[in-house]
Amino acid sequence: MTDRPRCVHCGEIIGAYEPARLVLADGITFRASPSTLGAEPVAPGSVVVHDACYETFAGERPGGRAEPGG
Repeated sequence: MTDRPRCVHCGEIIGAYEPARLVLADGITFRASPSTLGAEPVAPGSVVVHDACYETFAGERPGGRAEPGG
């Protein structure tokens, strides 16, 4: 069991000092530090993605928006 979030794109654990993005259900993104996030996203419907995975993650969403669960 880990207290680190997993990237929803690649499935790997996001390291404590790796750049990441918090993507809210409405598609708004924030740069995030995994050291400030727990294992679960901070808001219902939000996800955490490695910063390096974000562009691919966003491009896989309809209309190019990074919408969780879309």
